[in-house]
Amino acid sequence: MIYNALKNSRAFKLFLNDVKKGLTHAYIISTTDEDILPDFFRLVACAIFCEKSDACLECSECKKIIDMVNPDVIEINLEKAKIKVDAIKDLVSSAVIKPVNGVHKLYYINCADLMTREAQNKLLKTLEEPPEGVTIFLGTANTSAILDTVKSRCRTVPIDRFDFETVYREMLELTGDENLSAIAASCSEGKLSQAAKIAINPDYIESFNLAIDMLLKVKRSSDILGFISSEGAKKEIERGLEQFLTVLSVLLRDVLILNFDDELILSKHVLSKIAPLKSDISVVAAGKCIFEINRARAKLKQNIPKEVVLERLLFTILEVKYRCR
Repeated sequence: MIYNALKNSRAFKLFLNDVKKGLTHAYIISTTDEDILPDFFRLVACAIFCEKSDACLECSECKKIIDMVNPDVIEINLEKAKIKVDAIKDLVSSAVIKPVNGVHKLYYINCADLMTREAQNKLLKTLEEPPEGVTIFLGTANTSAILDTVKSRCRTVPIDRFDFETVYREMLELTGDENLSAIAASCSEGKLSQAAKIAINPDYIESFNLAIDMLLKVKRSSDILGFISSEGAKKEIERGLEQFLTVLSVLLRDVLILNFDDELILSKHVLSKIAPLKSDISVVAAGKCIFEINRARAKLKQNIPKEVVLERLLFTILEVKYRCR
């Protein structure tokens, strides 16, 4: 549960304003980071029920919500399954029952894009005219799967991606490790849940260091075989190569940015190591190499042997660097 960054987000501030002025009857909370949606909803619920301030997270009401024991805060589909019409019928029937405590009753549908068309249509009337005190929240990473008729009855609140410094601070509080927090922030693409997964995975440090070594030391085709047969590369192949490709993509993006503004790079904690790459990898080459990494990801999904994918990628990177000097 990473609440500090969520509390400081633009999306949460919009909800705070609505809590003070009066809630709309239905909301769509959208973000590419769907794993933070339940936590964000609980934070909003805390802001509504909090005894002390705007989601203090310490009072008895906030703790009930965080522990998911408040009977007036109902969460649906945390397991991320297809949501059929029967589940929505249960919600509609339950919504007419008055709140157990207070005047608010909140419903949150997780991964609302997994609702069938029939289920979404069943929800329409309740979204438009919910019982008094009822507010319905739909959380989704895919608003295109939500019917326009549903969208028109909801206020959509997007959660923006988080900047490097915000993610770094959250991960540092989580782990206490500056190096791992920096790697997590660099490779998370602004997603808090992804950063948290990286931050508790020490393998990412190995992947990061290996990717830097590869960029610095693999200078000719004869170096590739030695790299692939190294213990580090073998570990990455066993892990599936995905995190190595992610790290490599981040580093190449930073090499590209180095040609314009050092302040914009993500991997500031290894700036002294990657700075020499600026003279070895041109802007055009860095961009083409990132494109080739994405092609390598696609090949992994085609069940091509991972060592073959890695070997071909390294040869291609060398060729691109040479041609784009």
